[in-house]
Amino acid sequence: MAINNKNLEEHLVSELMISSEVISVSMGATVEAVVNLMSEKNIGCIIITEDYIPTGIFTERDLLKRVVSKNLNPSHTFIEDVMTKNPVCVRTSTTLNKVSAAMRLGKFRHLVVVDENNKARGVISIKDFMNWITDQFL
Repeated sequence: MAINNKNLEEHLVSELMISSEVISVSMGATVEAVVNLMSEKNIGCIIITEDYIPTGIFTERDLLKRVVSKNLNPSHTFIEDVMTKNPVCVRTSTTLNKVSAAMRLGKFRHLVVVDENNKARGVISIKDFMNWITDQFL
């Protein structure tokens, strides 16, 4: 079966959600603490929230471009100073066609998933998306 826009219009973000655990930190956390948590949980990004509402996302790419390449000290750098602010979010009811377009156009590897109250529900990654496609269509 070929993958096309119609196939992806028939499927929702909820089908990609593998874990219901939301891994997040609040502003004020140090980059060192966040990176240690990412390493412990074996994840490529973390959501920064205020009252469960996403205010930012911090990814491995942010670590390289905003911390390591600028020679910042991770134990003295706060996450809000190096996170990507106002992350692009999708709902569990968003079609996978829209997810694909958002990732492609924004050059994102991760999208924050929120519920109807804009509270963080999780993250979907390009890896999640590709694994789902492989399971469904190949």
